[in-house]
Amino acid sequence: MTRKLAIAKTRADLYKSKTERSMAERLELLKLSAGIDHWRYESQKFKVGGGWYTPDYQVIAFGHMLQIEVKGHWREAAKLRYRSAAMEYGEYIWVVAKVTRGGWSFEAYYTEDQAVVDGLL
Repeated sequence: MTRKLAIAKTRADLYKSKTERSMAERLELLKLSAGIDHWRYESQKFKVGGGWYTPDYQVIAFGHMLQIEVKGHWREAAKLRYRSAAMEYGEYIWVVAKVTRGGWSFEAYYTEDQAVVDGLL
């Protein structure tokens, strides 16, 4: 019998896609195994250009703060907002998470952050 990870029912309706929910389950498992300290869904907004950008997840782990964007297909406007936020708010580690056939792939916006991302996620 397969047991699904229990994420609070009040949060379940917040996810905009199955992929985002799947990432929440992954992050919760990492939290339970002490791989990360804390995570939140769509918890922070960033002023970029004439509008706002909200990453899917904020993750705190071992003194690092990551902003994670979960993507399947990217619209050009979404890529632009993500890049703008990553360039303007460099104190965070910016990550794009994509589902692959083998699980997940994680790509840091700045290549020097990739080792941290690989170690945490």
